[in-house]
Amino acid sequence: MTASPAPTPTLDADAPRLDASNDPPLSAAERTRLEKIAKYRAFAKSLEENIEAMVRQRRWQWVYTAISIVVGAVGWHWSRLFAGGAVATGVGCSLTGLYLSYVRAAHYRVELDKTLEEIETLEGDAPG
Repeated sequence: MTASPAPTPTLDADAPRLDASNDPPLSAAERTRLEKIAKYRAFAKSLEENIEAMVRQRRWQWVYTAISIVVGAVGWHWSRLFAGGAVATGVGCSLTGLYLSYVRAAHYRVELDKTLEEIETLEGDAPG
């Protein structure tokens, strides 16, 4: 007997495909674990984006501080009360914004660390 040549791949719609549909079905627990990992990774990505947004916001708070000082210096010619009010309001609002951005970024970092630990735990629980 001679060996028959390997079948040539066809483009027939009914032909079996070599993709995930031919893999054995996942158990409910494994499917849930994989879904949790995907959700945690998406959450970690959103936390990283939030941290970057806080850094951008922090840069703008410094710009607002500089603007309030310039407005105060220009306003000094017309009214010292106006100048003092502009500087005090601008610096106060900028310091509040800076404080909030630092606190929120620190909170996001803590949440990101917890999320990455949970992802490692879930990936470590893989069967096999």
